[in-house]
Amino acid sequence: TGSVNVLDSNDLSRYNGLELIVKRRLTSGIGYQISYTYSVSKDTRSFDPTFTTVSRANNQSASSTPFDINNRNLNYAWSDFDRRHVLQATYVAEIPIGRGKALLGDIPRPLDWIIGGWQLAGTFLWASGRPFTVYSGLNSLSNVNQSFANCNDCPRDLGGLVEREGTWWWFSEEAAAKFSQPLPGELGNTGRNYFIAPRTFQTDASLSKKLRFTERYSLDLRVDAKNLTNNASFGIPTATQNSGTFGRIRTAVTSASRRIQISAKFNF
Repeated sequence: TGSVNVLDSNDLSRYNGLELIVKRRLTSGIGYQISYTYSVSKDTRSFDPTFTTVSRANNQSASSTPFDINNRNLNYAWSDFDRRHVLQATYVAEIPIGRGKALLGDIPRPLDWIIGGWQLAGTFLWASGRPFTVYSGLNSLSNVNQSFANCNDCPRDLGGLVEREGTWWWFSEEAAAKFSQPLPGELGNTGRNYFIAPRTFQTDASLSKKLRFTERYSLDLRVDAKNLTNNASFGIPTATQNSGTFGRIRTAVTSASRRIQISAKFNF
């Protein structure tokens, strides 16, 4: 009839991490929280495939499909979501300008309505790249998923953004030349999720102010910016070694372009 769903409990995962948090409650108009995580996550499968079709061929998630159901260790490697370093922060700060503030504390009230009472808030995220698998493009060991490419003495951080032929590549020509095909019956020596994709960076910010007319009526003004620095966070390059575009990352981004929204809300 095509296929049979098999449920078992033979997968394995391990996570070790160190978390550091520095926090300041809102005091004197300033509050923030900064957190850093150093972690290592390894497993034989990074998703729950219950009642779904296994991933095949050269999909990134196919490296979680068992190459040999009697030897799950062939799939044991860094998790799809492993991020070695993650730095996150949130902050809020009342801008000290206007009546009763440190700067221009005695300005006329009409001018204070314009430049006083603003608050700045935002978020910050920096994370090292997720791991990814480089496939050979051959079914040298399994008929379900492709084998890994060979790459002798190649470091995990072999890649880097390189401009070639007017577009972006993750592997330079010299780096791409280090890869080769496994022989029949071989799995390939790089293994699952050996290489590391580009890092992620994004910062968002908002500038807001409340104009209060009476106890009942007020006006909220906001300027919100997503991806304030308009930074591109790239995804995963073409990771099949016998592909004509092997190593090309092009415009495979996981981030959206900078977006700024200006809004007003009248409360009554």
